[in-house]
Amino acid sequence: MLRVCYELAGIVGVDPARLTLRKLAWMAAGRKRVDGQLFAWHLAGVVGFMPLTGKVLDPERINPFGTGAGGTAEGRREIDRVRDFISARGIAALGGIGGN
Repeated sequence: MLRVCYELAGIVGVDPARLTLRKLAWMAAGRKRVDGQLFAWHLAGVVGFMPLTGKVLDPERINPFGTGAGGTAEGRREIDRVRDFISARGIAALGGIGGN
């Protein structure tokens, strides 16, 4: 249990000394949501500026940790379409965005 507390504290970047496991889990989940939102906004911006794509992405739909459709089957399909789009154009080799 102590190890889990320290791992969660490492994700959030705080000292776990006076925090409960529940509080650390809440903070780590919040961090995940924020990181997902930032990634979704960056990805939407990159795809929006690619020439000849004609594609506009809604960050709420592609954020797998957000409150939008990202956590649903529809959101996962949208994420897969974006991943396929990037892979088909060889962009993954340039930026390290893989189809994990």
